[in-house]
Amino acid sequence: MQVKQFIFRVGISLFVVFGIITQVSAQEQISDKELEGYVMVMDSVDAMKKSLNLKLNDMVKNNEHLTTKRYNEIKQGTGNPATEEEQKAYDAILAEVAKETKAIQEKSQAMIKDKSLLGALPYNKIRKALKTADKTKIEARMKVIREEKGTTTE
Repeated sequence: MQVKQFIFRVGISLFVVFGIITQVSAQEQISDKELEGYVMVMDSVDAMKKSLNLKLNDMVKNNEHLTTKRYNEIKQGTGNPATEEEQKAYDAILAEVAKETKAIQEKSQAMIKDKSLLGALPYNKIRKALKTADKTKIEARMKVIREEKGTTTE
């Protein structure tokens, strides 16, 4: 019985040690160049999303058939049912947002796959590392890169 417990404990210990080594090596394998590419791609995607959000706000504000309040009521399904004109205006806005969202997705995928910017393997490696205990270290490195480049995510 003691032999089985010993083997079990050794197995658990190796599992824990291997897990720690894997986490450390995953962080060490991310080069500064890869992280710079990741930051550039993600900052570009964030800028496109922010631009789309501003465009959405403008479309709603400048719509002659919807107020911002009414748009939000229709979106949330609260208030009175939409009139035909309101629904057409709402649907047109949603269609434009969907078109722009698809364009952002295509551009971001192209940037991620572009090996001169990042590449799919480094992107996936960094995304995976950001889900580990190394997240804080990687985010700190990303912050330094942004400060050196003079960019922010805000």
